[in-house]
Amino acid sequence: MEDSLHGEITLWYFEYELNSKADMEYIVAEYEKQNPGVTINLESPPTDQFHDRLVTAVGAGDGPDLSMVATAWMTELADAGVILDWESVISKSVIDTFIQNILITGQFMNKQYGLPYLATSRGMFINTSIYEKAGVVPAQTWDDYVKVAQATTNAPDTYGLALQGAGVENFAAWFLYFLWSYGGQVFDDAGELVINSAAGVNALTYMGNLVNKWKVTQPDVTATDLPDQLNLFKSGKAATTITGPWLIGIMANDAPDIEYSVVPIPRGTASATLGVTDSLVLFKDSDNIDLAVDFTRFFFTPPIHTKWVSGRGMIPVIQVSAKDPVFTGNEKLKVFLDMLPDAKFAPMDPRWTRIMEEGGKALQAVYLGESGPQEALDKAVANVNRMTK
Repeated sequence: MEDSLHGEITLWYFEYELNSKADMEYIVAEYEKQNPGVTINLESPPTDQFHDRLVTAVGAGDGPDLSMVATAWMTELADAGVILDWESVISKSVIDTFIQNILITGQFMNKQYGLPYLATSRGMFINTSIYEKAGVVPAQTWDDYVKVAQATTNAPDTYGLALQGAGVENFAAWFLYFLWSYGGQVFDDAGELVINSAAGVNALTYMGNLVNKWKVTQPDVTATDLPDQLNLFKSGKAATTITGPWLIGIMANDAPDIEYSVVPIPRGTASATLGVTDSLVLFKDSDNIDLAVDFTRFFFTPPIHTKWVSGRGMIPVIQVSAKDPVFTGNEKLKVFLDMLPDAKFAPMDPRWTRIMEEGGKALQAVYLGESGPQEALDKAVANVNRMTK
């Protein structure tokens, strides 16, 4: 250990599932074993509260040294001037170990504010027993999916689709599946927010119909966060859901007897899936930047990186790890790898957090029958523009 590496830092991390804590504690213990006298403090706020708690803590001068963040949050932090450009503090040899096209997702204003530490796309999980019993096969288009979802809904025993209607991904993931598949975009070429375009309205109309017209989702959609959504599938009460490959590990641990498959998300006028990276950021007011940087270097070494990413059922971002049989030999995980060419990423824009909040309110208003799709999206756009201009 270098003489300059001493003291302690605090890392905020995501507990993606039950094993996350044990894996992160193992990684920290290995680092502390190699560096006597160094302490890495771990904190993991609940996923749906993570963003707000982080912003509040940083604003109060009580934030962590390092934090895992949804990459979409990174632009907000960079725009606020509270995080560092990694290229100014970490060696080029570390940066060069990354898969370069994934590394781009951590860049904003030509600076590397985030180091993506895992990646994924999203796919549709199918309960094959429910499908076989209903005599249906996975739909390739959203039009066909309606019939399949209706055939596999037998409330209250089973629902055609477990739909997330609450929490941070209510809008960020779900609306984008439909928006992009119907040819829509978040911003136009001039940078104006256009989720209320005809494609956006078509997308939200379809989503609202799933809940209110076709009634193929679970009840109380607006109270269903990500854990609730996944619980519906792993309990055998949902014929399908859309999420990332972390559900593979959850199913193996919690529902090994449920037979399921993974298929591409149905298409509208085009095929689309959400590509996602989470990123590690370093805060400017860290009292021990040298230690934070060295721990980061350790975190991205192949054995440690492979352990963290494979434990989450995700896709690695380090070139060496990507060749590990733990990733290449998993057939279900391969579906997500194959979908990456069609993947689009959430926009790197400091308005994105506000867009997620207002967009989520729009979706909930439609699900609850309080507003029509056009009205709800128009209101969301107006609120975002008023608050960010």
